[in-house]
Amino acid sequence: MRLPYRPLFLSFILLLTLLSCQAPEVPITAVPTQQVTATGETKIVTPTPSPQIENSDDELIICMEQEPKTLFWHGHESVFEEAVLHGIYESDLTTVSYDYQAVGLEKIPSFSDGDATIRVVPVAEGDKVVDVNGDVIELQIGDQVINAAGDATTYDGSTLLMDQLIVDFRMKQRFWSDGRPVTAADSVYSFHLAARPETPGDKYVVDRTASYQASANLQIRWSGLPGFIDSNFQSNFHHPLPRHTWLDLALTDLTTATVSSRFPLGDGPFQIVEWKDGQSIRLTPNPHYYRSLDGYPQLDGVVYRFISDPNERIAQLLAGSCHVITHESLDAALLPFILEAETEHLLNAHIVPDRFGWELVFGINSWGEYSDGLGRPDWFEDARVRQAVAMCIDKQELVDTLYLGQTDLLDGYVPSSHPLKANGLTQWQFDVTAANRLLDEVEFLDNNGDGVREDPTTGTDFRIAIVIGLGQQEHLLAQMIETFLRDCGIELYIEQTANQNLTSSNEVDKVHGRRFDLALSLSEATLIPDCDRFMSTQISGSPTEINERTGKPFIGWQGRNRSGWSSAAFDEYCSSALTSPVNSPEQKSNHQEAQRIFAKELPVLPLLLEPKITLVHPEVRHIVNDPTQDSELWNLYAVEFTP
Repeated sequence: MRLPYRPLFLSFILLLTLLSCQAPEVPITAVPTQQVTATGETKIVTPTPSPQIENSDDELIICMEQEPKTLFWHGHESVFEEAVLHGIYESDLTTVSYDYQAVGLEKIPSFSDGDATIRVVPVAEGDKVVDVNGDVIELQIGDQVINAAGDATTYDGSTLLMDQLIVDFRMKQRFWSDGRPVTAADSVYSFHLAARPETPGDKYVVDRTASYQASANLQIRWSGLPGFIDSNFQSNFHHPLPRHTWLDLALTDLTTATVSSRFPLGDGPFQIVEWKDGQSIRLTPNPHYYRSLDGYPQLDGVVYRFISDPNERIAQLLAGSCHVITHESLDAALLPFILEAETEHLLNAHIVPDRFGWELVFGINSWGEYSDGLGRPDWFEDARVRQAVAMCIDKQELVDTLYLGQTDLLDGYVPSSHPLKANGLTQWQFDVTAANRLLDEVEFLDNNGDGVREDPTTGTDFRIAIVIGLGQQEHLLAQMIETFLRDCGIELYIEQTANQNLTSSNEVDKVHGRRFDLALSLSEATLIPDCDRFMSTQISGSPTEINERTGKPFIGWQGRNRSGWSSAAFDEYCSSALTSPVNSPEQKSNHQEAQRIFAKELPVLPLLLEPKITLVHPEVRHIVNDPTQDSELWNLYAVEFTP
């Protein structure tokens, strides 16, 4: 697409190029690592970087916004850290296109192949199990659990049979960059580090693990607690860590020690040889990489440069001083410039729909003074009103206007590229005439001819608020929705609030507190479709009050069902889908039936996915930007660069 501002574009190119020419050269010096003595007779030290590394024309230079804070495996949190970790550690598995692929593992475990099984085990009072609510308990008389027959039962003190999930993982033979073989014991060591209370990270699966053991030199057996049938069990393998170099360090030291947080020994395609604070990290090939006979890695070296200014990063790319700009700091507002620069063959843009997207949440069953018939008319209880709103909004125009057509619109909470996406979903295509006809049918009419419909019971004008955050893109999206709804006799005003309020978990917050009409919310598509967030059990509310939909106390204000919508049929299909064996026909059919109910009822209107943008030098090949891989450097071993 050729855009109508070529002179301005070329002027910007010149400005950025001049900016890059004035940028100072980045000096890179070697930083030595500390020595660590492992328990036992053998003394192991990490490789010491060379005192001086010569520049190579074949090095790939990656420009990122920020420097990693730590490279300790169990302490990393940001995509900047993950980008470097992809270079120094092998991926056990990848998650391309909403599915798993084995890399450092021999295969993905599955029920069909027998390396994932469910066995029936006896449990008794005091045993640690997972109860009917998914909580870890020590079994006592009166507790409710799911027995081996799949029925909810109340424990009466007698021996009870429950299901236990067992998964076997087999590693490929890999080698640490010091030449030592990677073993299953290194993975067990990693698990025990993850299980420590003081170790950062999510403890959900760790807390529901009965045992994690090496069953052979390269084989791990993971066993879940009875009652925990994890639908995401393929990811329960813990990446090996170099036990022989870390064993004498306390956990508190591992988070900061040079040997573990700055120059960790890895089993991946590269090893760190330099880290210049605030400036750069340099990697060279791992001489013991297990795929070296296959020609990997392709690159002679990798340099990560840290440049906070987005204009300077682009200038450096255009000048050839950067070869890759990672996605996390590339704003969609740059799309006009990016597409024109690609037309001029100055760069290649890898743009895919991200897994993050925008949705419109309806306030259906609200809380407190906002409850039905109290503080406001019950605008959205009738699904036909929600369907009419869907037909009032031109999603394609949203995509074309905000993102120049460079992403996908959504017709459900599962993206079209997802392997569990349902076919034949009810579609609510943009059709203002049909939308107005449906609103007439519900008797929301404009009786006084002022262009705004009224509630048939109270006569209140259909004037409602949409709650959004402070982001510019959110505001533009809300403004377009406001314009669309005006054509359907609905008047919208925009209520901006600080972003942290939209994600807080207290009653004061309008969205989690279920006191809103409409809300724009950022959603995430997951490998296993996250239908759970629309279930009755996830309706937010005070934990001291009873959720009449479930007969139990509300989950709390952190509940993810903010609309208050409830469907017994949806709950049943979603619950069955999440407990069905992975890749089974039952899992697929249950997920798809849940999607079909959602598409008709529309408690939330999915709108569009954000674009995920990576910029590369035209000579760089095999960068694969994917929605479900956090970093586009997940296959750094295969990336090629020919200057």
